[in-house]
Amino acid sequence: MATSFMADQHTIYQTDLRPADCDCERLIFPHTVFMLGQAVAEQDIEYCPCLGREALEAKQLKWMISSASYFFTGLRPVKGSQVLSETWSPGIKGINFLRSHLIFAEQRNAAQLVAHGSSRWFLVDRDSRRPIRPYDVVDQADYKTYMIPEPDLDFRPLRIKPSSSPVLFQEDFAIAYSLLDDNYHLNNVNYISLSLDCLWSYLASQNLSLLNYQVREIHCNYLAEVRAGQTLSLSLRSAEDYQTAAPTCVFQGQSVCFTPRRATQAWDLLGEQRVEETLEPAFRAILVLEEKS
Repeated sequence: MATSFMADQHTIYQTDLRPADCDCERLIFPHTVFMLGQAVAEQDIEYCPCLGREALEAKQLKWMISSASYFFTGLRPVKGSQVLSETWSPGIKGINFLRSHLIFAEQRNAAQLVAHGSSRWFLVDRDSRRPIRPYDVVDQADYKTYMIPEPDLDFRPLRIKPSSSPVLFQEDFAIAYSLLDDNYHLNNVNYISLSLDCLWSYLASQNLSLLNYQVREIHCNYLAEVRAGQTLSLSLRSAEDYQTAAPTCVFQGQSVCFTPRRATQAWDLLGEQRVEETLEPAFRAILVLEEKS
């Protein structure tokens, strides 16, 4: 059963991991972390009256995500165990509402940290999909009360540059009804799950297994909506030039550092959808893996 509550002015979403949230080893999927971040964000935004669901529906507005990044500690909760997803909004930058995330296993303390991340969201007109400037709809007094003016995590979602590396593997995915959300497009979590499926297929073609690796980072830039019935073509490249950010975060005013990484592999994924006779970018992602010891 899922519940939500407040702590340190942050919203906490508490739930048990379902079978669908975990892989064949009964460990949390990396994309489940993105799902938990989205679930708590939906709870948290209701504390800002001018941005809650009812207020946005009255104005015919919808949320869209523009980017998200997560760093993983290596701790992976098991099926049936409790997880806690924490979020707060540190402010607005341009058209984007910034959001920070912490994911814990069982207890809300640094030793139980599963992942930390950040994301950017923006508002669009429901029908035209035209982006809306935040202060055209936000009550500034409401938002200043709602936002948390404290030090944020020490990074922002990565802006991924096009890769010049050769394509190593390509796989097409038909977008089915079960992958959609209430915006009638591919749910942002499923961009990540399809990326992991593509990487699984590539590693299998090399007689390797994704189960022998630990996902350490996932970064995603969302470039276009993908609808049911469309085909998403994923191209996998080696991200040889990728330089990892320092894997630290701030929790309860203290810096939390992760253990140093062993040799890692970084992969670049480009998702494209066919529009008439051309392929147009739908998203870019970076996945960073570490071999299990």
